[in-house]
Amino acid sequence: MEFVSKASIRKEFDQSLGPINYLAARRDKAVLISFPFPVSKIVLLISAESSANIDDLATKVVEIFSGVE
Repeated sequence: MEFVSKASIRKEFDQSLGPINYLAARRDKAVLISFPFPVSKIVLLISAESSANIDDLATKVVEIFSGVE
């Protein structure tokens, strides 16, 4: 859960840098990506094999869930 909570901690930079699109962590055996949808009401956590392309996966998830309210 600490990984997921980092999205709410970093809100202090939203005004200067823009909102967080996703947070990613690559480990030896897995990739973890969390997405704050919509406006941090829901956090989606995805785990994938370590060989997964984080940017491609994140782009697909954002495309699928961008209309979620």
